[in-house]
Amino acid sequence: HGHWHARKRQNLRGEIRDQRLASLTPLHTPDQIAEGWAAAEEAAHLGKDTTTSRRLGVRLVNALAWIPQPATGKPAPRPTRRRPPEGDKTQNNQTPHPLPTGSTPQPDEGPGRLDGPLASYADRAEHLLHTLRRTEPRLALPTTDARELAHLAGHYLLRGEGAETIRAVALQGLPPGDIHAPAAFLRHRLLRYLPPHPHWP
Repeated sequence: HGHWHARKRQNLRGEIRDQRLASLTPLHTPDQIAEGWAAAEEAAHLGKDTTTSRRLGVRLVNALAWIPQPATGKPAPRPTRRRPPEGDKTQNNQTPHPLPTGSTPQPDEGPGRLDGPLASYADRAEHLLHTLRRTEPRLALPTTDARELAHLAGHYLLRGEGAETIRAVALQGLPPGDIHAPAAFLRHRLLRYLPPHPHWP
């Protein structure tokens, strides 16, 4: 699974919030961490991975809160299509970065269901998952699959992330060609970039 870094930054609304960096390689020294932040910010501004962001395996998971979007009427930049990277050749589990050996999630892994008072998080997540097809038709989900995945995606909201984080995890750096099992593909990504529980003061 990935590594996480966070820092306080002022977002586009003027609010001070945690900006989160996910990396597939450990960043230990201050210079490595600074390079990771810079590479992830550059990729977010460009709307596609760069040589450095691919090498470090970094991304801003909630980039839309900090990166200005194109003006109305101008389409957002689309990630460039490229061959899947070495290290992950399966149809269902392709991701923008190589997978560590043996990291494919098993069906019984992941956080628990969001029932009772927490069901509203799953409801919001289910609605969001259904909207992905508007941006990427390959991620269209049947109702039963969306309802099941909503319990996993809802944990992003429960742990303090916004809808833009879930959309970034689902949509950034998609592989070319068909996605034959979108539910399995999304489950893999949502598990891989699941944020940690917040540390309350």
